[in-house]
Amino acid sequence: MPPAEPEARDRAAQDRVIAFLSSPDAHGGAQAEHIETHLSHIFLAGDSAWKMKKAVRVGFADFSTAGKRRESCAAELELNRRTAPELYLDLVPVTEGPEGLRIGGEGVPVEHLVHMRRFPQDDLLDRVAARGALTEAHVRALADEISALHLSARRIPFAEMPERFATTLSDLTARLEAASEGRPAAAAVARWKDLIAPRGPALCARLDARARRGCVRACHGDLHLGNICLFEGRIRLFDGIEFHPGFSDIDILYDIAFTVMDLLHRGEAAFVPLLMSRYLAATRDYAALDLMAPLVSVRAAVRALVALMSPPSDETEARAGEYLGLAIAACAPTPRAEVIAVGGRSGTGKSTLAAGLARGMHGAVILRSDEIRKRLTGRAPEDRLGPEGYTPEAGAATYRRLFADADRALRAGASVLLDAAFLDPALRARAEALARARALPFTGFWLYADTDTLSRRLEARTADASDADTQVMRRQPADENVPGWRRLDADGGAAAVLSEARALRAEAAREMHHGK
Repeated sequence: MPPAEPEARDRAAQDRVIAFLSSPDAHGGAQAEHIETHLSHIFLAGDSAWKMKKAVRVGFADFSTAGKRRESCAAELELNRRTAPELYLDLVPVTEGPEGLRIGGEGVPVEHLVHMRRFPQDDLLDRVAARGALTEAHVRALADEISALHLSARRIPFAEMPERFATTLSDLTARLEAASEGRPAAAAVARWKDLIAPRGPALCARLDARARRGCVRACHGDLHLGNICLFEGRIRLFDGIEFHPGFSDIDILYDIAFTVMDLLHRGEAAFVPLLMSRYLAATRDYAALDLMAPLVSVRAAVRALVALMSPPSDETEARAGEYLGLAIAACAPTPRAEVIAVGGRSGTGKSTLAAGLARGMHGAVILRSDEIRKRLTGRAPEDRLGPEGYTPEAGAATYRRLFADADRALRAGASVLLDAAFLDPALRARAEALARARALPFTGFWLYADTDTLSRRLEARTADASDADTQVMRRQPADENVPGWRRLDADGGAAAVLSEARALRAEAAREMHHGK
């Protein structure tokens, strides 16, 4: 009999380790749950999770030797401690000595494990979303975590990029065609190729230009909701890709496009404007918003390929069809951009209305003056500012950035919602001029409410980007006359205001369509 190949010998040796790690003896008597993925074995016991790389070699990962597996475990630990230091504890050997196999024993190392802190699986964000418990607070925190990673991540020089996007796209297309041949998905793959191919050269050229400007960074690479969790009340990104730089050393927008695609696939499209608005307020990557739709399309096509590469079944065929449908839909022409401004005294519900309107608008982003003011000082949006943050100079800088970033988003074809007090007529005129300069529709909403109502709302407000209190509100004009802006009585509550605003916006659209 010929000698076994090295990988086969390693797999046989791993069987002993798997049996050991599956037993209570390995975990001080605690029962162990064994989860197997394409590339790993995971063992959950007590308050620990232990991850072991499989002895495999595939096109995008090589764990064929114990040394390579150890290196990969060490790289995984380093990569993921950036975003989840509480979860990623240590690199621990499985050793073999006189007493047999032990985790972290004194014997000879035979495997290495990533030691993680265990958390309830129901705290995975995909499960939170599945039970309808995903909230705006979760999404804001998620945007903050992703933007913090992207802003701090190591930049990958263009000459050192592991893979150009043109290669990513051509390889994906070829593999999809091969995987779908003779299967129900073949027609959808052909349709997607027909839609994405004409956009490919321009898309790849734009991404190459961004790479030269430092937009390719050491990202996460696998930012779907199943790799995001709530740990001790905080959003944490985990399980980033360490084994193939081409999957994680990517454009930052391609990284977050995975999250956007996953929200869309899960029927959570209403959260996408909030995620992107909060993210972009930190990164200011507004000029590239026109890249998001094709990047989301490619991300969906990647997930379709993963489904097609799984063992064939009705379920995998259906899943591939869903992702291909999303990939095709993301190639549809975007609606005409527009400018919506929401103004009024503090406490009238401007931000609530802007968020409500954005939920029904494809590709819209919100620019909120209160948030911009904080970011100009290097503070988090919910941090409170002292008087130095509210000088005339600080106010002027806030509105300069608001209008500059809004213009960049409009140039990229996105609709913008401007959320600010707009108490100064000159600022309202600038908002209208922003739309007029690009021949785009403009709608201004002016919210008003009784002073006592506003006082009650402001006194009850917590953890908000606005620092305005009752005293600030009482110094503001009580009922500004705003020619050309549509007045909304905010006394009736947020739902009524949103309903009326949507009706007025629809009416304005009909008037424009009929040339009135």
